[in-house]
Amino acid sequence: MKLRYILPAVASVALLGFNSACTDDLDVTPIDPSTLMTPDYDALLNKCYAHLALSGQETNDGNIDIDDLDGGTSGLIRQLWNSQELTSDEAVCGWGDAGIDTYDFGTMGSDHPMLNGLYNRLYVAITTCNFYLQEAAGYNATYTAEVRALRAYYYSILLDGWGGNVPFATTVSSEKPIQTNGTDLYNFIEKELNEAMPDLLEAKALKETDANYGRFNKAAADMLLARIYLNAKVYTGTAQWQKASDAAKRVIDLGVYKLSSDAQNGFSGYQKLFMGDNGTNGANEEAIFAVKMEGAHMNTWGASMFLMASCWDTDMKISSTVTSNNTKENWGGNRATSQLSSKFSLTEANSAGLYTDGIVAVAGDDRALFCSEGRQFSSASDLGTFKNGYAVTKYHNNKINGEAGSHAQFPDIDVFIMRYAEALLTYAEAQYRLGNSEEALKKIQELQARANVRINCGHKVNSISADGQEIIDEWCREFFFEGRRRTDLIRWDLYTGASYLWEWKGGVANGTSLKETAKLFPIPSSDLIANDNLKQNPGY
Repeated sequence: MKLRYILPAVASVALLGFNSACTDDLDVTPIDPSTLMTPDYDALLNKCYAHLALSGQETNDGNIDIDDLDGGTSGLIRQLWNSQELTSDEAVCGWGDAGIDTYDFGTMGSDHPMLNGLYNRLYVAITTCNFYLQEAAGYNATYTAEVRALRAYYYSILLDGWGGNVPFATTVSSEKPIQTNGTDLYNFIEKELNEAMPDLLEAKALKETDANYGRFNKAAADMLLARIYLNAKVYTGTAQWQKASDAAKRVIDLGVYKLSSDAQNGFSGYQKLFMGDNGTNGANEEAIFAVKMEGAHMNTWGASMFLMASCWDTDMKISSTVTSNNTKENWGGNRATSQLSSKFSLTEANSAGLYTDGIVAVAGDDRALFCSEGRQFSSASDLGTFKNGYAVTKYHNNKINGEAGSHAQFPDIDVFIMRYAEALLTYAEAQYRLGNSEEALKKIQELQARANVRINCGHKVNSISADGQEIIDEWCREFFFEGRRRTDLIRWDLYTGASYLWEWKGGVANGTSLKETAKLFPIPSSDLIANDNLKQNPGY
C-alpha cells in the first residue's frame, strides 16, 4: 500500500510519494530553482486537522492520500471505528469487502487491507504534523501547540492498537524510523501534551458557527491524558488510576461543558448528540473535541456518512413520524450483536417488532437507539444478512426543527471524538480502581439520570459490585458504536479469553476465545519489508 502526500498551498504544487517507514521522498526542493516553495502555514495547519475527516486533497474524497484504497475506505474515522467496533462485542458487518469477515472474527493478519489503511492513514497524518512543526517553527505558538497535541492523538491510536511497537519519528527525514515501545511512546505522548498545554486555547463550549470550534484546546489535551492514564497499565504495565482521575476531574471542574439533557421535539438529549444539527442544537455543549461536518461542503464517505449510512436500510424507522435518516444513503451493513442489545435489558421476547421509540420504552433508557421491526435479535445464525441483529439508529441526519440537512446526500453530523460523558466515566472508573466505589456510583448515576434510566429498569445502577461489571457495562451503554469498545474490553481483561464470548468472536457463530496476542494489531508486512528496524508484534 503506497501513501501519497501533497503539500497544500505551495507556489508550485508538488505530488510527493512516501512510505511510513521511509520518508525520504518528502522533499520540497523544486525542479525549477527559481520556484518559491514556501508552504502556506495556515493551510498546512488545516491539513493536520483534515486527516480526521477527509481522505485526500479534495472535499469529495478525491486525490486521496493512500493509494490502493478508495477515498471512503481510507478515512480515519471509518477505519478506527471498524478496528474498535467490529472486533468487539458490539457490532458485526455482513459485507463481503476484503477484511470485513476477519474484523468480525478478530482474526486480522499483517496483510489486512483496512487495518493497514488505518496504520498508513495515521502515518500520513503524523508526517503532516512533523512537516508543519519543522517548517513553521516560530510562526504561531498556539498553532504549534495544537499540532503537537494532534500528533500526540494520532500516536495514541498507534499506542493503543499496536502497543507502541511502531515506527517513531518527530521530523521528516531520509532516515528509516526506529521502532519505539509502549512505555517510551506513552511517555512521549504525556510529555507532548503537558508541554503543549500552556499555549493551547482555553476550554470553552462552542457552537459549530463559532470561531475555534473543532480546535484542540486545553480540555481536549486533558481528556487525551485521561485516556492514556486510564489505559496505562495495558500500555506500560504500571497503572495510573490517580492520574486518570485527576485529568478527568480537571475537565469536570472547568464547569464549561455539560451533558446534553434537554429533550426537544421528540428527541432526547442523548439523541441530539448524533443528529444533523448536533453542532448547534445544544448537544454541542457536551463536545470537547469535535470534527465539524457539513454535507454541502464536505462530501466525504469515511466520516459521519459511514457512521450513519452503514447502519441504515430503507425499512428502518425511529418512530412513526421519523422514518428515515434524512439522506439518500442506506448501506445496510453494521448492526448490533445480541450482547449489545442485552446490555439494555432487551431480550428477543420483550423487544421484537419495534421502532426506536418503542425500544426505548421497553429498555427504560434513552440510549437504547435500536430498531427491531422485521429483524432478528441475534446475528449468530447468519452473519451476512443485515436484518439478523437489531439495527442501530444512533446516527441520523434529521434536525430537531424538522428541517432537512444542508445537502440531499451527505450528512451534517459532527463527530464528537471527545465528549463530557467520557470525563465522567473516566473519573468513575478511576475512582473505583482506587477503592472509592461510592464516588464512582455518583458519576454513573449522573449519566443514567441524563438517559432517564427508569427505576424498574434491569440495568439501573444502584451500587458498584466488587468486580465493577456495572462500570464496563456503562461504558458500553453510553458509548456504543462510537469507536472505543475494543480498548475498554482489553483494559477490563474481557477481550481475548473464553470468560466472555460474543457472536462471531474468533470466527464461531456463538463465539470462542481469541489468543492473547490478539490484544495487539500486526504491523503491516509492507512496512516490515521497507524498514529493517522493525520487528513484528508477537503472534503474527
